[in-house]
Amino acid sequence: MWVDHRPHEPFPYPNTPITMKLVVAIIRPEKLEDVQKALAERDVYLMTVSDVRGCGRQRGYTEVYRSTEVQIRLVPKLKLEIAV
Repeated sequence: MWVDHRPHEPFPYPNTPITMKLVVAIIRPEKLEDVQKALAERDVYLMTVSDVRGCGRQRGYTEVYRSTEVQIRLVPKLKLEIAV
């Protein structure tokens, strides 16, 4: 994508390509505040947060529900999408 700047908009390098990256991270819900603080220190405030479920190294866990042992394989997570 090339930038077409109007004459009244100062820009040091006219017609230079703008590169953006989409950073996608899947984190535990309790780590959201820590991630937001770390990003705010770097002046990144805009992000999209989605509730997702998945399993990784945890491989789920076992719960007892109505005296029956239930294997929970999909653990709640948060998906962050940040365009920088």
